Amino acid sequence: MWMAEPVSPLRLLFVCTGNTCRSPMAEARARAWAAAEGLEAVVFESAGTSAAEGAPASDPAVRVAAAGGLDLSTHRSRQLTADLVRTADLVIAMTARHGAEVARIDPDALVILATSALPDGHPGRGQDLPDPFGGDDAVYQSTWDSICESVEALLATISRKRSG
Repeated sequence: MWMAEPVSPLRLLFVCTGNTCRSPMAEARARAWAAAEGLEAVVFESAGTSAAEGAPASDPAVRVAAAGGLDLSTHRSRQLTADLVRTADLVIAMTARHGAEVARIDPDALVILATSALPDGHPGRGQDLPDPFGGDDAVYQSTWDSICESVEALLATISRKRSG
């Protein structure tokens, strides 16, 4: 599989472009899923390949996450750095381009596409998660739904590996 033997605490880093939409939504959903499912000793972080330091999550991302019961109001973006990549046990890229940027920063990084844990035959498996930036709430909702499905599949896989 794509994951090395679990290390405690496991550090997962979600990466997108600006760190204002996809990766903070994925980070928040992952944290909530882990808490609800009892997946312990996991640290969740996010960053962007072209992030402006300290920007809030986009308003539609905040609204869509809030409708899903999560609060992104305190999120502040940060730029992807070599230190973040090196301290992550697994980097979860929203697109293949983000994964390539992580590999450029650290060729030894363990990086996967966010959709890689979706079941075989799923139409989204191995696909990029679309960037909702600039779209309306419906576009963000569609991205949110895809993120939730992908993150839950990924964490379920990690949980099985850690308990088995």
